[in-house]
Amino acid sequence: PKKPSLLPKVLDKTDVKNMLDATQNIKHKVMLKLCYGMGLRVSEVVALKIAHIDSKRMQVLVSQAKGKKDRYVNLPQSVLDELREYFKSS
Repeated sequence: PKKPSLLPKVLDKTDVKNMLDATQNIKHKVMLKLCYGMGLRVSEVVALKIAHIDSKRMQVLVSQAKGKKDRYVNLPQSVLDELREYFKSS
């Protein structure tokens, strides 16, 4: 018999804020913001390249996402600022 699919547990804003505040490593903080703020999967964040970020259009190209399809997602200014800070520090 087919196993019933369960809905994922959704974090509330307080949990997300606490998780971000507890994260000291800027790389990990940016990765969390990409996942939460833009709805990216972990595999999509790992595969992200600098060339995929279009700061003029405020979009990110997610290449070969689930289903082997490319897609664009909106880039919040706060996440762009964090990305710039991360790239300056690395």
